[in-house]
Amino acid sequence: MDASKIPDDVLNPLVSTVNSFFQNDSYKTWKKLLWEFYSSTVYNGEQIMNGEENSAMLFKYECLKRFLRDLNRLHKKIKMHEK
Repeated sequence: MDASKIPDDVLNPLVSTVNSFFQNDSYKTWKKLLWEFYSSTVYNGEQIMNGEENSAMLFKYECLKRFLRDLNRLHKKIKMHEK
């Protein structure tokens, strides 16, 4: 996809959202928070979650981790382009 074809009125709010997401907390902080959320959910749900639910939770965690990584890459590209 060619981002230059996206109208500015659509792209500008998205750029602002990505920038504000990392404004107060770094990628490493978000990654750590995501891990803490996942591990506490699995640990605290040990008594009530079955293997299938744990597997689904791990899959969602991995998807969110990849999304966060890609969002961080986008943020870095935006910052480089703004200079």
